[in-house]
Amino acid sequence: MPEHPLNNKDVQVDINNVLGRKLTFYADFLSATLQLKNAFEAEDMGRVEELTMQREDMIRFVNGLDHEVNKTNRDDDGGGKERAVITNALNKTLQKIIEANKDCHSIAILKCNLAKGDLQTISKQDKVMSGYANNTLGIPKFLDVRT
Repeated sequence: MPEHPLNNKDVQVDINNVLGRKLTFYADFLSATLQLKNAFEAEDMGRVEELTMQREDMIRFVNGLDHEVNKTNRDDDGGGKERAVITNALNKTLQKIIEANKDCHSIAILKCNLAKGDLQTISKQDKVMSGYANNTLGIPKFLDVRT
């Protein structure tokens, strides 16, 4: 069996380094998610779009880190107290992200439903107004226009 160029301690340090970077990005992602929630509440759609794109970039980066961990994990014995601490922090931060994301989703649905209701009201008002406008444009039938 060929020997891996890194010993298990080196692999653990490398994985812990990657997981530490992932934890930093999780914290940044949580911050962006909370800012997104505030932007939704303030109806600042420009900021919502900006933060959504920022979060998508972060997700791609974290996926890359996950790929690194999975690639390195094959040669690892699974260990280290430091990794357990980092993994625990990752899980706690991920739970906070999930809760904040649920809040964003709820606010977005509420705002969407309110906007839909406003559009339906405007549409009804438009139909009423166009009905009045059509009636005033025609020549009344009781007038004799030949004279």
